[in-house]
Amino acid sequence: LLIKTDTSGNEIWKKKIGVVGWDEYGWGIKMSSDGKLLISGNKRAHNGTTNGAYILKADTNGAVMWQQYFWSNQGLAATALVELPNTDIVAIAGKGYGGNTRMELIKLDAAGNLIFDKEYGSFSDRAEPYAMIMNDKGNLVAVGQNYYPSIGGKVNGLIYEFNQNGDSLFSREYAIQPGSQNYFRDVVQAPDKGYCFSGFISPLFANGGTGTQDIWLLKTDSTFCESAVSCGYPT
Repeated sequence: LLIKTDTSGNEIWKKKIGVVGWDEYGWGIKMSSDGKLLISGNKRAHNGTTNGAYILKADTNGAVMWQQYFWSNQGLAATALVELPNTDIVAIAGKGYGGNTRMELIKLDAAGNLIFDKEYGSFSDRAEPYAMIMNDKGNLVAVGQNYYPSIGGKVNGLIYEFNQNGDSLFSREYAIQPGSQNYFRDVVQAPDKGYCFSGFISPLFANGGTGTQDIWLLKTDSTFCESAVSCGYPT
């Protein structure tokens, strides 16, 4: 569902984008450098498991200029995208393998042609991306969480740093409270070049968790470390 309003919030037009027999979901929207709309989300056969990343470009009248769908088995949406300075587009998603997912980075040129589709991490866990930014070095920082279905529902906050060629430079998991699920939802780079992550924690009472669901805010330095002790970031 794509809606355009004026600056007072009055609706100018409202359009549906999709085809019969398929379910389409929009997760994120960005303005491109040429004044068009870049939309990321997911697409699947209606009520099916062929769920994968869906990326499209539309003009400001809502007309689709191009679209790309990346099929997988119970995959996750392309939740965020970044337009690079050269107008290439990079989206973060979750490639599905029948219930488990790996981090997926998709790069397209401005015309929607595929440059690469790469995956990262273990096949046995469920990596779930939510947000992505470009940092001061021109690298991409993606955040979300890793879910461990075989370890009592354990969830850790997860970050990846990639260069623009899709090489994984660094990844790390974080948790703030034992016995709880620890989720990341967004990230910004601070003026000191460190990072602030926002998310939430949810107690697992069967695992000794206490309290209620609360906001989680984590601050790290520019190498993703929480303290002066090195956390293994490459030199």
